[in-house]
Amino acid sequence: MSARRTLLPLTLILLLAACQPTPVTPPEPVPTPPPVPSNPPVPSGPSVRTSDLRISELSTSWFSDSAAWVEVYNGTAQPISLKDYALRAYSSQRVAPYNDEFTPRSYPLPDVTVAPGEYLMIGGQGLPSFQNNIRPEAKQIYVHDGDWIPNWYQSGFAELTRAGATVDFIRFGEADAEPLTAAAWTGPNAEAMPAGEERHGRALSRNLTLADTNSAADWTPNLWLTPFGPNNVPQYAADLDLDGLPDTAEAEGARYGALDVYALGARAGVRDLFIELDHMPSQDAATTPRQEALDKVVAAFAARGIAVHFDTGSLFGAKYNLGGGNAVPFKACVDLFPSEAQVAGGCADLYTLKATAQSPLRRNVFHYLLFASSRQADGLAGSSGVAEISGNDLVVSLGGWGLDDLTSNRRNALVNIQASTLMHELGHNLGLRHGGFEDGPNFKPNYLSIMNYAYQLNGLPLNPAAQGAEQHWQYNLSRDARQRFGLFGRCDIDNGPCSSAFRLDYSDGSGAVFNENALNERAGLGRGNFNIDWNLNGVIDDAPVKADVTFDTDNAGRPAPAYTTYLRDHDDWGNLNLSFTRYWGGNNPGVTRLNAPSQEEHAHDDHDDAVPLFDAFQSDRQQASVEPRPTPELLADLRDLR
Repeated sequence: MSARRTLLPLTLILLLAACQPTPVTPPEPVPTPPPVPSNPPVPSGPSVRTSDLRISELSTSWFSDSAAWVEVYNGTAQPISLKDYALRAYSSQRVAPYNDEFTPRSYPLPDVTVAPGEYLMIGGQGLPSFQNNIRPEAKQIYVHDGDWIPNWYQSGFAELTRAGATVDFIRFGEADAEPLTAAAWTGPNAEAMPAGEERHGRALSRNLTLADTNSAADWTPNLWLTPFGPNNVPQYAADLDLDGLPDTAEAEGARYGALDVYALGARAGVRDLFIELDHMPSQDAATTPRQEALDKVVAAFAARGIAVHFDTGSLFGAKYNLGGGNAVPFKACVDLFPSEAQVAGGCADLYTLKATAQSPLRRNVFHYLLFASSRQADGLAGSSGVAEISGNDLVVSLGGWGLDDLTSNRRNALVNIQASTLMHELGHNLGLRHGGFEDGPNFKPNYLSIMNYAYQLNGLPLNPAAQGAEQHWQYNLSRDARQRFGLFGRCDIDNGPCSSAFRLDYSDGSGAVFNENALNERAGLGRGNFNIDWNLNGVIDDAPVKADVTFDTDNAGRPAPAYTTYLRDHDDWGNLNLSFTRYWGGNNPGVTRLNAPSQEEHAHDDHDDAVPLFDAFQSDRQQASVEPRPTPELLADLRDLR
């Protein structure tokens, strides 16, 4: 067993910059399938018979504080309590100094019953907040011995024991641990775990019949995890549409583990994106999503061939109802990583709320989105949201922003800002930064994306190649400067937040490169020629001008122009990572992810772009992009909309 003592990247939080939205007036929204229960029925009995509990699947693991897991299956005719069983394995420390232990250690299991035909997941308690058995339809328990948790890398073993004897055993890679019962393993080890520093989310899978020959013949490395269900995905199943779902599961009658993704709307050949949306009802209109806002997001993605499947439960009747969205109890403050001050002020942890609200059966497929009120400990207006980068969790937090539907303009602003903030935060989940491929500089005028603060709240021009397209960027100027261009309020922006024609979009990367030391005032936003007074001198200069168009500041927030030589656009659409559990390389400028690896490339493991980033069951907490609080001027601006 090769040791890795690297800390999980989820312990890092990247503090980036503020979030702002951009809407779109595209084609008709993709129709939502009729409601489908997200949870399969409780098993009436085992489809595969076994004489006792059987280990059916092991997850990959790479970091010392990973929550590596084992899935067990009850194929008997009787319910079985785990209280007489233990899990035996190598171990790692979940806290510093993160040592590895290659002497087998036993972890007693709690008094939890596994019904006939039921699967149960046993994981290392990598974080003290991991809770046992929150959802009855997906039993999941966590074990630890002090600061030690069961773990493995490419090599290791897992043994289920009872009364000092082996119930089931697997040994893989170069591990040499012996089972308590000598006859429980014969012959060479199973293949090494398909693990690596960026190769989580894979598995060692027992064959579908759960045969038990006590040998490597029972086990196969698999590119796909199938938690809480049978190992029903072929070993090298392709994902040619790049949506993170095996194409074989996107067919009628098939399943992805326990989940019927076809019934939920997934189709092979279509890039599917599933989002469970929970909300916190309150007197503030912003904490409950508007159907029109979701329609705008669906339409923006549909225009690029991506089918977004929102699940809001019964909030809109049958529309956007896949049987899982919920109204959750109101909390004045919710955050991904609450600070001590936030917790002391009563701030809730999103991951704790999610563990109760979302079925674990969905965790490999659905993003989890919460429409909350604030991320501030005092519950007052805070940032518009927060989202994991290349992860699956996001928050929209527009409470206290003064948004409502009392007039037509204000209703449009509510819908548009909800839609643009949602699409902005979702963009972080899909791998995008505030500069597309970079965290900064922000406000690049030639980066026409909802990810750009310049356009998040103001929207994008309907025609970026025509005069007037500059208004959306110009509204970020000082009040005096923008009023010189006739922009006295946000409703003065053509097709801006007060308009039903507000445009949402990510960039296609076709913008020209800008140089703040030599800006052409006759070259528009880099997509067509028209005039923009970049240096605000009241004339359109023929010679290149120098201007700070990205509003650079120092640590105290004071203007500090950097005059960046290269301001680059980014092809957001061509670099989206729809598969949060299978991180595709190429989310960098100049590299495209639109060419899917073939089944042959999968089989030979030659395609480095086809590697998972993390296992949503092991490590649901990822690095995040945190947005700043709105300025008093912004809040006043929104309150003054008429």
